[in-house]
Amino acid sequence: MNFHDDADVLAAYVVETLERLSNIEVTILRLKERPEAYDEQIRVIFRDAHSVKSGANLLKLKNIEKLAHNLENILHIFREKRIIPNDNTISTLLEAIDKIRELTDNIKRSEQKNITLLISKLQALCQYLDK
Repeated sequence: MNFHDDADVLAAYVVETLERLSNIEVTILRLKERPEAYDEQIRVIFRDAHSVKSGANLLKLKNIEKLAHNLENILHIFREKRIIPNDNTISTLLEAIDKIRELTDNIKRSEQKNITLLISKLQALCQYLDK
């Protein structure tokens, strides 16, 4: 079945993804404020990013999937190395969330957007953090 052409499925994905993105955003901003809850916060962010990525994969929304995958890679490093992100890292993560939100808001045209620079930025951050 091709879910990409099912308006009801796409609408449900949009609603769910926008909720998850809001949750990711709020929780990322809390990472520095509440270090005692770090493990739980990273787990929540990672789960939501994974759900966004998985849904995008199912619906063949490659740009959203790529961005969420790169976000997930960075979160994996945070989880493994217990890195509390600095302001620049938070800014880059929020930029990715904003772009995913933009693509989700305009889901029918999401594949027409160029995300190459942001993907490169996320990959560079991932490499830097994984040193």
